Amino acid sequence: EVTSFESLYEALERLSAFEKRANLRVIESEVLKGLNLECIKRAGENLRLQDGCAKFFQQLVQKKDELNADIHILSYCWCRDLIQSVFKS
Repeated sequence: EVTSFESLYEALERLSAFEKRANLRVIESEVLKGLNLECIKRAGENLRLQDGCAKFFQQLVQKKDELNADIHILSYCWCRDLIQSVFKS
């Protein structure tokens, strides 16, 4: 189990470095300049998930108690508010 945790930690560290580089490119491009939280939430309400994605998560939520597991989404390119607004719509 320790090895699994260490492997996960190392993978998340690599992901963190990738995410920081990606975020820096977005910041430098100023492509999101002027957007506020409300704009992000509205965008999320209108986003379409890839085929099968919504169904997958619906089935997962339905089986949550059976699986005895919490559900978390890890994304390097979507913020929490965007993810939440997509799933609320």
